[in-house]
Amino acid sequence: ELFEKVWETPVLKLAQEIGVSDVGLAKACRKAGIPLPSRGYWAKQPAKRPPKPKPPTEMGSISFQILDRASLPPRPEIPAKVKSVIARLEVPQALVDPHPLVGKWLKQAQSAKTNEGHLMTAGKHVLRSHISAAQVDRSALIFDTLIKASEALGQCWTITAGNETSIEIDGEELKLLLKERITRITIPPPPPPPPKRGVPWTPDFQPRVAPQYEWVPTGELSLQLEADTEYGTRKNWADTKTKRLEDRLADVVDGLALITISIKAMRARREEESRQSLIREARRLERAR
Repeated sequence: ELFEKVWETPVLKLAQEIGVSDVGLAKACRKAGIPLPSRGYWAKQPAKRPPKPKPPTEMGSISFQILDRASLPPRPEIPAKVKSVIARLEVPQALVDPHPLVGKWLKQAQSAKTNEGHLMTAGKHVLRSHISAAQVDRSALIFDTLIKASEALGQCWTITAGNETSIEIDGEELKLLLKERITRITIPPPPPPPPKRGVPWTPDFQPRVAPQYEWVPTGELSLQLEADTEYGTRKNWADTKTKRLEDRLADVVDGLALITISIKAMRARREEESRQSLIREARRLERAR
């Protein structure tokens, strides 16, 4: 009966029906001499699959140790996935009626000095960014589109006293940075002057000059969120070879809500761990007493 079943149903699905792991089912089949379908068997069309082998000649009983799931503690509640509320955000070609935060940032960015390839807007109580002068107009459009779409969903954008871009969602605070990848290139020192004829060589006792660098903006932008979330929660969106950051803004808006849920889940898990730690410590002290 088991031989017929493993050749009619994939092992993973059959193991779930029986109530055992797929590894345990495969082990039991090997012990009983039951051949299993090879890798990729179920991916092929039925007409192209290899013929079913002959069943084993020895007829013996096969036993499984099935886990009683009723005895397990209940699983923690998994927060429901946030459905996408925006299919796509269209970034306009020109900035029209900018958001007040964007207008203030744009004014500072247009008059800011450049240091190591990026504009010095830190400490000006404006949106936090790390970009070159060539990306000011593009960044303004990204900021404006993102802030307006986010605030339409009830999310609040502010600039903190520490000049951080803060997004408040459901009582949680996220910090955002718009950053451009800037490459640092070392400028080689000038070659030494050629030796003169008839002049004896003398060692050069001039102090060593510190290395000089050139900062080359790449035009690749990314949005980076700072938040204490669970492992695997996405917090960065960037330009890629196939997709620009402008095409990812809808994912960013959806991601803000997911990050908020992850922050709450992380906090709940830490509080539970702290509670369990206090219980263990109380039991230890009681035993010691």
